[in-house]
Amino acid sequence: SPKNPEMADVNGTASDYKEEKKLGDDDTDHKFEPTISLHDNLEQSEQAKSIQQTQQQPPWQQNGNRQMRSGTWAIRYDQHMEEQKVVQQALKKARQDKVKTAIKFLLAQGGRYATLKFIATFLYSNETLDKEEVGEFISALETSALTESQHRDLLLVYVGLLNFTGQSFDVAFRHFLTDCGFSLPKEAQKIDRLMDAFSHAFSRDNPHVFESTDQALVLSYGVLMLNTELHNPKARAAAMASAGPMTKAGFGYLVQSGEAQLNLDMIGELYDSVKENPIEMKTFHEYQNEDVQAVQKQFRNECSRLVQKALAKLRDSSLRKHSWQKARQREIVRALYEVTWHQFLAAITTVLRQTKDPQTQSVCLDAIKYSCAAAICLGLNEPQLHAFACDLAKFVFVEQNKHLLPNARHLATVRGEHLKQQWFINVMNFAPKSKSVACEVVSHICNDMQARVIYDADQKILRDIEVELGLYLHLLHPDRRFIHAGPLTKQSSKGDLDLYRFYLFNDLLIYVSGNPGNLSVHRVLHLSLCQIKDLRDGYVRNIKNAFRVKSPQKDIVLIAETSKEKHEWFQLIDNAISKQIELRERWINENYQSLQEYHKTAQISKYLGRESKP
Repeated sequence: SPKNPEMADVNGTASDYKEEKKLGDDDTDHKFEPTISLHDNLEQSEQAKSIQQTQQQPPWQQNGNRQMRSGTWAIRYDQHMEEQKVVQQALKKARQDKVKTAIKFLLAQGGRYATLKFIATFLYSNETLDKEEVGEFISALETSALTESQHRDLLLVYVGLLNFTGQSFDVAFRHFLTDCGFSLPKEAQKIDRLMDAFSHAFSRDNPHVFESTDQALVLSYGVLMLNTELHNPKARAAAMASAGPMTKAGFGYLVQSGEAQLNLDMIGELYDSVKENPIEMKTFHEYQNEDVQAVQKQFRNECSRLVQKALAKLRDSSLRKHSWQKARQREIVRALYEVTWHQFLAAITTVLRQTKDPQTQSVCLDAIKYSCAAAICLGLNEPQLHAFACDLAKFVFVEQNKHLLPNARHLATVRGEHLKQQWFINVMNFAPKSKSVACEVVSHICNDMQARVIYDADQKILRDIEVELGLYLHLLHPDRRFIHAGPLTKQSSKGDLDLYRFYLFNDLLIYVSGNPGNLSVHRVLHLSLCQIKDLRDGYVRNIKNAFRVKSPQKDIVLIAETSKEKHEWFQLIDNAISKQIELRERWINENYQSLQEYHKTAQISKYLGRESKP
């Protein structure tokens, strides 16, 4: 127990003081690149020429060009919406009949819909298409929809949409077989075309791995055969009946071809990877008659593939050089917002509902605030503003009713109780006629909720520390925040070195001893009374990593384990002291009329015992 009982009240008076271009590519590179837009390159080049001509014109002629560009954006937006309708119709035909029927429909539309680039992007980008049918179509030699040369070019365009840059061969090959929009066909000739296309694509994106594409092709066949022999029940049974399953040495002999030899370490790693983690290429139909565990495994695999696809997109984006343009035309901003708002909503609300971190919640509330303000200013009240405001209302309702049981809160939101809040009604009423008032209400609510979640999180940490210290100290205070905790060695007045656990708050430094569950508080130092001084190594008994905290309450010499730890503690304490002294002087100046009759020491004592409201 502490020697000075008056320290127990730490809050009392001081009785104890993008336009995009691939990096490294030139105009003569004819490889096919993935692209977000389905429009032809001709349209993009025309827009670039238009922008370049505008920049060369005198300022007084650029006003009219801004209006022309605004009109161009509106036209492109209409084209985008028309394109989406065509794609949806093609998907419907694929569901009702076959993928080949959908391709014939696109070819019949003519224009950009009949280009191989659009068809390849359609097959790759739409997850709802049957993967088996996609694999059969892109690897076919000839069909009633496309000629032999068109099919050959289509496969080249399709693999041009894939990006294996920076991936190991194992990761890239697994990604190709399981998450590139198709399933491997059963016909040997079609498999051969796909393996050849992969070997060229991998060598294109990783030119320093193999000396030739033939090495990548042979290795692709080898890994495919190894996976089949080790993990296909029929092939494994046949192998056991003859010479046994393929060994690492046998696999190495199989894939080594020609004069250029493959790296033995890579071959060994590939063998071990395939042996331990089979490449599973099952389709959903093959899982329909299996047990729940198999279906759950398939679901996890699908999630993993989605992650791999997202990472591939991020890698592709990281290799592009982005340039951002500001748009002042309302039509452009409105069109962009209408296209993207639901994606922002899904991302923001998903994170907001799942996270408990106050900083993350604060960022999400900022995003909702700006999204609502943009919708209000653009006149997009239904459904854009309503959707964002509904999620904000639900978050506010849950935060304000934490005293209710979770089921009770859930039932209340299902009944729409959160939509009866007055601020929500005011926002929806004022948005059409008084945009500034509606924006002000949303901003006020979001700012209040940000302050509330951060304050509640800070107070919860203080309550937990109170429990950790055996409820001896009352640490809850509206202005107090926890900063850091950890062990430090303190030199006693007799020169002894004792290990203590220190707790640093924005206004206090507390040190305790003992074991968890049985801690004893030794001292509470008010930082507004403290100074900190660095001590050079060897200043005290050849001790390193030491610094001194001077206070009217007690001077202490603290020793850290390492120089890095010392630097961290020193910076945190120094910053906290500086801020507390600044706050102290500001408070005394603001209350000078009532404090001028007191001595400086008494004024500081009044500051330490001040009352604060949350």
